Amino acid sequence: MRLKLFHIVVLCTILLQLNCYKITSSFKRVVVSRHLQEPVDPKSLSVGSKSDYRVFQKTPVWDLAYALAVCDLGEVEELAKKHKEIIDIILQHGGDPNLHSQIKYSHTDYNGYSYTIMGGYSPLLYAKILETLQLLVEAGGNIHHQNKYGGSLLLAKYMIYDRLDQILYLLEHGVDYKGVMSYTGGSEYGKPNEEKVPLFLVDKRRYEFGGLDTKWYQQKGKIIRFLASQGIDYWKTPIPQTILNRIGEMSKTNNWSERKKNEFISKY
Repeated sequence: MRLKLFHIVVLCTILLQLNCYKITSSFKRVVVSRHLQEPVDPKSLSVGSKSDYRVFQKTPVWDLAYALAVCDLGEVEELAKKHKEIIDIILQHGGDPNLHSQIKYSHTDYNGYSYTIMGGYSPLLYAKILETLQLLVEAGGNIHHQNKYGGSLLLAKYMIYDRLDQILYLLEHGVDYKGVMSYTGGSEYGKPNEEKVPLFLVDKRRYEFGGLDTKWYQQKGKIIRFLASQGIDYWKTPIPQTILNRIGEMSKTNNWSERKKNEFISKY
């Protein structure tokens, strides 16, 4: 049977959270465990929100699916540690890293502006760690899906969760970084709030700050240098008002001098 990698990746990554309530809301749970063990023709089951765990019978992740179905969290935790190995096995057996569902991803941006990432969920969107993303890309996974604004779907998703190592990997492998990621209200940049301002990758970087002596800051610096090599100057990108306000609050909390606050702003 040809394995549907999207659904395996979804299962494995969700399992890492060890939250049965969330998981069982995604797959129809067969409560009586003996039913799970009865052989079933997978063609008779629809894979997706209306499916049950038996769709994973006779696949490399059946033990994982079964442990999930009966809420054996101890077993789930042990099996979920093999997440990367499971995906590797599936790819070796013909799993397609470009199969995807038609689920749409909705997100509420800064200032309450909501939008929907179109195009369905590809397995790459569920790659929570760099190693998983690398496996999928090396197996032919498409990194060029677009969101509804024409920007990179993967960059938009990874930026929401601040996965800088994955963002840098995508940039180094040719993902489009010039498209619109999302929009924000104009008040962030001294304009009427009803005026929606497009945000690009470099603008989204301005929305994030952290300690200047952290690994996160070092990764952010690599992204800034990559953009600079492409003629995009992060340091000339205007700072959103929301971030200026947050830095101001942090400055008061830590009793910074005006000089120290401005020094942080010049480096963040």
